[in-house]
Amino acid sequence: MATEIEQRAPIRSKPVMRRRGLPFQARIVVLTLAGGFPALLTAFLLLHDAPIADSVHRLIVVLLVGAWVGFAIAVHKATVEPLRSIANLLEALRGGDYAIRGRHARKGDALGDIVLESNRLGATLRSQRFEALEASALLNKVLAEIDVAVFAFDRIVEPDDGERRVVVLGEPRHHPLATEAARLAESVVRRVLGRAA
Repeated sequence: MATEIEQRAPIRSKPVMRRRGLPFQARIVVLTLAGGFPALLTAFLLLHDAPIADSVHRLIVVLLVGAWVGFAIAVHKATVEPLRSIANLLEALRGGDYAIRGRHARKGDALGDIVLESNRLGATLRSQRFEALEASALLNKVLAEIDVAVFAFDRIVEPDDGERRVVVLGEPRHHPLATEAARLAESVVRRVLGRAA
């Protein structure tokens, strides 16, 4: 009964394709301005026929255009800044900084849900890292306290030459007999694995 070891290819993401046209931030502003343009045009047409003084007419036009542009900028800030914050949060998580948290995590809000899930991802990664550190510290402490050699070999990953290696762990590896014991254990492992194949 032969056991084959599956070689998995590393996961690679596809290269990011550049979109043609305006970047996301500019599209938000353009769409906001385009959405308000019909109302602004209607207001200008109604003002043109209104019997008001020329200076008041100009003041109303300036106020309408200012409000139109001001709301477009407000929509830009309300949309782009939270997305930049989320991008920074994900970059920190990728870099191993699990203590950083996103602000304004609200359920029911689309951006709030993204921030909430990013915060949960960071908490999960942080707890997994602490568990791994605790397990490693416990293993090191156990290996430091025991007075025997510990032999370990990896059945899944083999070196380039196809031979499995036996690793001696713990303090006795510095003992002169540890090398001989490792050779003996390696021959036993080869015989056992040879029978299994």
